[in-house]
Amino acid sequence: MKILRTRNKSLHHKKQKKKMNKLEKIYKEIRDKGDIEKTSIICSNLFIQTDFNFRVFVSIQIPVFTDYDPYKNESLVMTLNVEKNGQIEKWLELKKSSINDGGFGVFAAREFSADEFVTVYLGKKCDVTYRFGDILALPSNFKPNGFQEEYWFGHRINHASGKRNNLVITDLNVLRATKTIKAGDELFWDYNRDCFCRVCRKDAFFLTQEMSTYSKCSHCEESKRCYKVCETCSNFMCPKCYDNFQIIL
Repeated sequence: MKILRTRNKSLHHKKQKKKMNKLEKIYKEIRDKGDIEKTSIICSNLFIQTDFNFRVFVSIQIPVFTDYDPYKNESLVMTLNVEKNGQIEKWLELKKSSINDGGFGVFAAREFSADEFVTVYLGKKCDVTYRFGDILALPSNFKPNGFQEEYWFGHRINHASGKRNNLVITDLNVLRATKTIKAGDELFWDYNRDCFCRVCRKDAFFLTQEMSTYSKCSHCEESKRCYKVCETCSNFMCPKCYDNFQIIL
């Protein structure tokens, strides 16, 4: 049985050096190594005209206006645009998720190939673990009274495990495609947070098994196809129970 260890680590192994796309080149040029918070501030201010030959900015549309709180408008569409040498390319869109009652999600506005740079998980440093490590994109005291800082949409990407997952996050907070993503596809990545194991009676990390196994779920106790296995006791958790742990804070 082959197990993939995926705690905050990239699953991709480069077979050959690939050409960087324009947003990856921009990120490489402006990021402050070792300081993700400073990097986040720089990234959020690239809409300003500078001496650089590029801009990264967000455009907004609300075709059907129903509420003064912009996030209560289901028709809200925010587009991340990359402009270089005067040429503007739509990169990502933040809009209503394809998941029922999933709120907003992030969609590809262009095609991405496997292993290609898609975006970065940006935000402020915090004292507790949230989506990824200790980077917090949404302040705990946030009260909707207008638009919030959306950075490059990385923190808005919804969770999914298994075949629906199409991104992987690296140790540098970079989100890369795990397969070809077409324009219009919603983006998903496995949040990979620890789950409560009823056998261990504590929070534990669940490894990803390369092939699913028909087994009894240690949480709901139903026999299902499982691919998540406890790192400590080797008991399985079904996709439904695992995903519920990931989306409930």
